[in-house]
Amino acid sequence: MLTVRPFLRRSPLNIGVLRRSGSSSAPARPVVLLGHPALRTVCTPCGTDPLVDEKVALVDTLESFRAANGFGRGIAAPQIQVTRRFIAINMGAGARILSDPNITWRSDATFTLFDDCMSLPWLLCAVRRHESLTVEFTNEAGEREEWAKVPRALSELVQHEMDHLDGVLITDLALPRGIISRVEFNRDPERFRGQVDYFIEPTI
Repeated sequence: MLTVRPFLRRSPLNIGVLRRSGSSSAPARPVVLLGHPALRTVCTPCGTDPLVDEKVALVDTLESFRAANGFGRGIAAPQIQVTRRFIAINMGAGARILSDPNITWRSDATFTLFDDCMSLPWLLCAVRRHESLTVEFTNEAGEREEWAKVPRALSELVQHEMDHLDGVLITDLALPRGIISRVEFNRDPERFRGQVDYFIEPTI
């Protein structure tokens, strides 16, 4: 049965469900960097495998990165060397785990942005994304859930994290002359903001 739930509010089906189901401690893990083979792996579906420790570790890694760096809204399992199809996101209302996500609809409309990634934090890449999408996934309680026609900020994030599950990085999708250093961006952000349609706002 497919359950439709609000996606920008804290859900009772958050990561706490996984913690109570058997993992009280799964510490944050190092995020692998550009060049690591896990980032180029097409991940295996989760299926009925609960992967509790791995999912809690992914959320703890995301939250640790957010606390240390002041940004970071999502992370995919291969970024902590778990080559299975699940991602964690936090849009500012608590972390959620999406297992075996599947995009069932994409808008024709697209937009451009400078995207960043925990596995190559020294770079930003100008990419093109779909304005909206609908995604189905298995939630923390093992139910299939749908987020329908999500807004731009969530749409681009889901696309980014799901690309990781197929071994695709933002460097592969960069528009011509669209790869820049974070240092250069920070020197003149308004110049680079003017080159794209949208800019990611931190959720912390």
